[in-house]
Amino acid sequence: MLNLFISLMIIVSPEPIKCVIENPVKIEVKVFDENNNPVEAKINLSLSPVSIGIIENFTFIPKTAGDGVLKIKAEYNGEEKIKIVYISVKDTLFGIKKITPDFVLINTGENVKFEAYGGEVLRWKVLPENIGTINNDGFFTAVKTGRGRVVAIFSDGDVLSARIIVGKDIEKVKIIPSIVKINLGETYTFKTDKEIEEVRWEVLPKSIGEIDENGLFIPRNSGRGIVSVRGKINGKDVFGSGIVIVLGERNAVIFPKKVFVKKDESVKFTVKDKDGKEIKDVKWKVIPKRMGGIQDGIFVPVVNMGKGKIVAILPEGYKPRVLSADFVILPERNPLIILRPRFAHINLGENVQYSVDFLNMNDIPVKYEVYPKDLGEITQSGIFTPKRNGAGVIVARTIDELGIKPANAFIIVGEIQQLDISPKYIELYEDEVVKFRINSPIPEDVEILWIVHPQGGGTISKDGYFKAGKCPQGNNEVFLKIIAIAHKRFQIISFGSATVKVKRRR
Repeated sequence: MLNLFISLMIIVSPEPIKCVIENPVKIEVKVFDENNNPVEAKINLSLSPVSIGIIENFTFIPKTAGDGVLKIKAEYNGEEKIKIVYISVKDTLFGIKKITPDFVLINTGENVKFEAYGGEVLRWKVLPENIGTINNDGFFTAVKTGRGRVVAIFSDGDVLSARIIVGKDIEKVKIIPSIVKINLGETYTFKTDKEIEEVRWEVLPKSIGEIDENGLFIPRNSGRGIVSVRGKINGKDVFGSGIVIVLGERNAVIFPKKVFVKKDESVKFTVKDKDGKEIKDVKWKVIPKRMGGIQDGIFVPVVNMGKGKIVAILPEGYKPRVLSADFVILPERNPLIILRPRFAHINLGENVQYSVDFLNMNDIPVKYEVYPKDLGEITQSGIFTPKRNGAGVIVARTIDELGIKPANAFIIVGEIQQLDISPKYIELYEDEVVKFRINSPIPEDVEILWIVHPQGGGTISKDGYFKAGKCPQGNNEVFLKIIAIAHKRFQIISFGSATVKVKRRR
């Protein structure tokens, strides 16, 4: 006879259960008595409707898309407790809405790209608005310290958000390696490039696996997640993140995995089994839909520029049942980033403001970098501040991988070896030509890069032949600098300059 006073408590993880057809979910059930002590109870699991899937060794294996419930019955010491957990199974990963990353810790002036899955996003918002800005592509730039959320508003009215914390001097640490692929049943220990105190590891989404205080990751389900670490170094907050990919059983592959294509061109996608035979009866989708159409695996883009995914939904019996490939739509004309200034010579304590223009494409976010990295720092608004004397390269590249070549600019801090250029000074009329020569000895493996500063004042060939441009409207003369940079694989060895006075023809 069962006891009428029920004192048992059941804890289930995950709750509710949300998954796609090809992804099994490990279910953890813990039972506690009235004193909150764990007990070894007899546990029975059942599904309703039974067609939604099966339970094997506390693992839910979804079979059909839809909603259902998991009934958990626990018996201990004559008592019985029942708990109901709701289940939602989608036929494709893109049916489940999510934002990645769902948590970000960054400094002011830095930026991060948010991605939304499961539908089309109408717009992005930042709350509170003064903490940062975000554009229509999900590109967030931190402005003010504080805590807030990035919100994605979907076309069907759904709203999802991700947490953001903006700090002032949060030091970044590297998780080694930054990307790990692991099979179910294996484990992996993540490490950092620096010793951290008060270390705290976390993996999101939690359904993908567990990670302990030593960085030991144990996968539970196949999929992709973010591993993050927080702690302190010498009393200062530090943060780092990496990616973990848990692989499941596979007997199907999509080809090609990534393509670059232009508007109105076409590309053929195919799915093959483990024997290399093409799989038929595949359902195809384009994410987002506005990028183009696909029929029988043939994709035709209809927009001038962008990127997305081709999704293939396979018949029953294949694992995984959903495969995806990436596409990048390139502009019809060759796109170009123009970085200004192309050359700068400064001293310690000074700084340079860089900016970009775009040719044959719309304005899109770029990321600035400096090489070598110890030469100085550059903010994502383009302000470079040197840390030491030397020479290097400033690089501007697109945040989204659109196959666009990065732009480079040379920077020199302090004094380095000088090149002897002749003539050192010359006066020319518009459209006149002169050859500049380098009198200093140049090793065979060193290349010379010629630059006209400011840009637009004329053109100069690889051989040093300079053709004067037109004087700006309203000016009868203009002064230009001709700069020669001796470099070996873009490592600056020396440089020199000459002055040109260009006069308007009367």
